[in-house]
Amino acid sequence: MAITKLVADSITSGAIANTPSFFARKTTTQSLSNDTNTLVTFDTEDFDTDSAFASSRFTVPSGKAGKYFIYSACYFQPNAEANLSYAQANIYKNGSIYHHVNNDFRSYRIFTFTSINSTIIDLDVGDYIEIYAFTSGTSTVNLEDDNGRVDRMNVFYGYKILE
Repeated sequence: MAITKLVADSITSGAIANTPSFFARKTTTQSLSNDTNTLVTFDTEDFDTDSAFASSRFTVPSGKAGKYFIYSACYFQPNAEANLSYAQANIYKNGSIYHHVNNDFRSYRIFTFTSINSTIIDLDVGDYIEIYAFTSGTSTVNLEDDNGRVDRMNVFYGYKILE
């Protein structure tokens, strides 16, 4: 009986919650220049438990150091005439690349695709995470707005993992 009460009280108080946590997405189109790492601007927050997400950046708040699960999905749409060689969705930690996923298209002509990237990362108080996109090809590529479609979403979310 005591264990059940302890667990219920801990869950209710948030003592064992996966916080901080946040979920942000794009609702506007963003143009990406060829061969340039570009900060992805996430302009809509669906939730942010600790007010730690601002200006497309998640910053670990005081007292919340630990392991975090970080996820991003970038929906790329090349111009019709673009011949895309490859694209990357990059997770940056403190201004430097930490983890990336490279989508190589040199053998195919690609018109749209989603690049998904996720990792588990140790973060200290004040560390920050951002998402950058990179493309290489013959012309500009856009990160499209989602127009309410879940198959075209550009999202960035994360949460602290219980240790």
